[in-house]
Amino acid sequence: MARSVALRHSVRHPYLRAVLISSLALLALYLASGAWPPVPVFGDGIAIANGAEEIKRSGLGPNPLTYWYSQHPGAHVMTAAVSMVTGLDTVRSFLLLAFLGALMTVACATILIARLLPAPWPVALLAVLLFQEVAVSGYFGNSTVLASGFACAALVLLAEPRGSLRDVAAGLAIAAAGIMRLDAVVTVAAAAVLILMGGRHRALPRLVLVGAVAGVALAASLY
Repeated sequence: MARSVALRHSVRHPYLRAVLISSLALLALYLASGAWPPVPVFGDGIAIANGAEEIKRSGLGPNPLTYWYSQHPGAHVMTAAVSMVTGLDTVRSFLLLAFLGALMTVACATILIARLLPAPWPVALLAVLLFQEVAVSGYFGNSTVLASGFACAALVLLAEPRGSLRDVAAGLAIAAAGIMRLDAVVTVAAAAVLILMGGRHRALPRLVLVGAVAGVALAASLY
């Protein structure tokens, strides 16, 4: 705790803070540049894009071109929707979604780390950006980064027990992660830990609420 407090005070120094934020901005721009030009490099991502293209023509649901639709329904549907709204082809639409998912993951992970340690947000952001997988996941179309954005958002909502509405929103975010990629429902394990950290006296009602909302929303979307 003493080190965390010292770290907070050191980052508040105006000169050091300006240098750190400027360096972070340059690092973020450098990492983001990897997403351009948009190039399909992942077979699974191309398969999902092809399935999304057929969804635009034949409607929602699995079709001969979808890739494990039961595991990635949200990725297919969102790709088709973005393509229809923007006019981009489904390959570039999926790449755009992956890039936005990576940004969402970075933002939410930074908030979560800063809140839990606690640590200054520039330090938390640096810690996140040092993991190359975080940035690279936004360079190609994949359902994992879409799910991780919603999953991290759920954990941010649960990190501070401020009321039932936040828990409901967290449940919906977990469901959204599972809709993007079904195996992302393992987020409930981390959610349970955060709920217990928020106070054992309210842990059971919160666990039931979050689990019920996530389960009902996920089941309604999938079935």
